[in-house]
Amino acid sequence: VTGVEVRDNNDGSYMASFVTEQVGEAKLSVSINGQPLKGSPYSIVVGRNYPAIDKASKIVNSNSSMAAPEGIAFNKDGMWAVADWCNHCVYLFDDQDELVRRIGYNGSSDGQFS
Repeated sequence: VTGVEVRDNNDGSYMASFVTEQVGEAKLSVSINGQPLKGSPYSIVVGRNYPAIDKASKIVNSNSSMAAPEGIAFNKDGMWAVADWCNHCVYLFDDQDELVRRIGYNGSSDGQFS
């Protein structure tokens, strides 16, 4: 693992990113001041090497507008998701990089993110 970066979101949460050459299932250990975070190590699936956020922006922007892509996740079946914090939603893509759907809108009701 290289290029580890941690950003304090100033709301009690943190954004971590890293680069690894491993693809597939992996364990992610997280510790704070030498103490493992509750639930650590976490089982994760590392996806293909994407310039994913740029790619997702191009795919989504052909149909709507991705304003502030912030994070990405992959599942073991090759599907992937990109969080857009400004639009308060998550975009889901299939294993062929096709936009499947958008989840969430701004608000505090069911199906909305604030």
